[in-house]
Amino acid sequence: MRKTRYRYLGCILTFALLFAMLPVMPAGAIDSGELRQMFDRLDTVNNGNWHKDANNDESALAWGESYVLDSYVTMYEATGDTYYLDKFVTHGKSVLAQRDTSRGVTDYRGLSLPAWRNGKYTLNGEYAIFAVHTGMIVYPMARFAALVAENPSLNKYREDMELFLQAAKDAVAVHRDEWVDNGDTGYYKFPDDMPYKQAGMGLPFNQYLAMARAELMIYRATGEAQYLERARKMLQHFKNSLAVDQDTGGYIWRYSAFYSSSYEDTGHAKTDVDAAFQGYSAGVVFNAEDMVRFANNAARKIIRPDGNIAGNILGEGTIQYPWLIGFWSAFGQFAPVITDTAYKVLSEMSYGGPSGLLAVAMLNKACSQPGYRGGEGQNPPPVDNPPPSGEMVKNGDFSQGQTGWSGPDVVVKTESNGNKYGSAKYGWNFYQYVPVEPGAKYVLSASTRRGSAASEARIAYFFYDAAGRQLASGDVLYKHKGTGWEQIPARTVTAPAGAARILIKLLVNGGSGTHDFDNISMKPLDNPPPSGEMVKNGDFSQGQTGWSGPDVVVKTESNGNKYGSAKYGWNFYQYVPVEPGAKYVLSASTRRGSAASEARIAYFFYDAAGRQLASGDILYKHKGTGWEQIPARTVTAPAGAARILIKLLVNGGSGTHDFDNISMKKA
Repeated sequence: MRKTRYRYLGCILTFALLFAMLPVMPAGAIDSGELRQMFDRLDTVNNGNWHKDANNDESALAWGESYVLDSYVTMYEATGDTYYLDKFVTHGKSVLAQRDTSRGVTDYRGLSLPAWRNGKYTLNGEYAIFAVHTGMIVYPMARFAALVAENPSLNKYREDMELFLQAAKDAVAVHRDEWVDNGDTGYYKFPDDMPYKQAGMGLPFNQYLAMARAELMIYRATGEAQYLERARKMLQHFKNSLAVDQDTGGYIWRYSAFYSSSYEDTGHAKTDVDAAFQGYSAGVVFNAEDMVRFANNAARKIIRPDGNIAGNILGEGTIQYPWLIGFWSAFGQFAPVITDTAYKVLSEMSYGGPSGLLAVAMLNKACSQPGYRGGEGQNPPPVDNPPPSGEMVKNGDFSQGQTGWSGPDVVVKTESNGNKYGSAKYGWNFYQYVPVEPGAKYVLSASTRRGSAASEARIAYFFYDAAGRQLASGDVLYKHKGTGWEQIPARTVTAPAGAARILIKLLVNGGSGTHDFDNISMKPLDNPPPSGEMVKNGDFSQGQTGWSGPDVVVKTESNGNKYGSAKYGWNFYQYVPVEPGAKYVLSASTRRGSAASEARIAYFFYDAAGRQLASGDILYKHKGTGWEQIPARTVTAPAGAARILIKLLVNGGSGTHDFDNISMKKA
């Protein structure tokens, strides 16, 4: 199914579909009205009906109409206009009318099932139901159901939600006997007796990940654990098959894990990376570091130096359908060149079929959510209101809007006195990951104010290991006593054995309405630094505790010593409070790694309002291959300074160097 499926991706209708060429500009300058017009111009094929009245015998639904359905749900997320949900309902009901049970047709076994058969890819022209087709078709239906279930303002779609949700569950159940459970991982396979060339084998990544996306959305809509469990196992199976390209820091993978295959092509990779992004958004298996690695692949391989779009994830060849880069639009938050390139390619597209329509919808959504364009640059990012000493939650007071948080289920608002806070509804899609150390104790706290919800304010937390497996979870529930701001009693939590991070979610405890949150905090309870030492966990004995960012990896030597392996990047740091005019001694040890440039400690002084006052660097050229002491540097906090920001990195280029025993003491 690697070539012929693109008939519906790029087929050009017999009548000419020529649209005015749009001017090219950086994505940061795009306005939502222009992008919406781009979508609406394309959404006119067959009078806007696309393939909704076709059956799937030749895969028109799986590789055509499914993208149209998904595009309408995505455009609602981008614009908030229920016009697109109305279009989804109309198209979706037509697709349901093409199920085998509705048509009265059967598959090769003589079964008429609530799914969509196909005869295009079988060996002998018999009809079979492919799991990938099921996943592609019901994924937008389950997304629609999840949106309605989580949003009381969409209650008018409740009956439609129940229709599409049940249809998605029924179709997924058709493949229950094709599920392979391997404990921590799982996947779907082709039935043993299927008239198909790979009968009995596991599905390629894009095919079982189509099911993973669908089941993850069914879980969002229902809370039924069986769907989450299968989705988690599929995502974990995929993650276990990823390798890191040392040249780019990006992920690379093959088309299939079950037979010798080439590296994944760009067309199929779009489903793979979207499944990973959906997992990341739900806090399942994938994390921000993984997203950076996918973004690195797109930015440095798929987008070729000449601006063309490569044919595979190694950057080889060029793809016939360049608009598919739009499927990576969400990764623009990790590498803005992706969103910029997607805009350039899509604005030059006169027609891209159903996949082109969805690519434009995904770009609309990416550009409607500012966080998607917040990728790291190569220079130190400006820092506003740095967190208090010891604080592990990023932007817990919402003074920087949604920075540090992910998901749409909390809206940041501003009081008349200028204080910012988060207004949370019932939903699971607002969260932040915080690194933890196994066995360490942490104190969770927050303030809250009663809103319109009848249920309690809720902080849900989940501990995960480095592979994304959930180890433990808990809740902090608070019933409001009055109408003003109230302090939620602090909760001490212990990271279980094997824990690498905690996921913190803010919500109300069911039903409609909202409550307000502010000053979300998590601080370590144990292991204070040595006397006089101001850097928290400078010897990395507690892993990443006290530090923030993914650009340093904590490793362990054979003697048990822990240290940090740093690359070139600005996203590993720690804030330390200082006093204006005071002198401090900065020191560290380092060991040569694979980088050609120097080891570098960058430091920045800020006032209490987050304004940068001064900065400096300590550069060290290694003399040998063992641990070496970087000469101590005495620094003076300038007038008005409240804290210093310390960053560890190599001084440009590729490769890494090691750091240990980072120290700052009063002179």
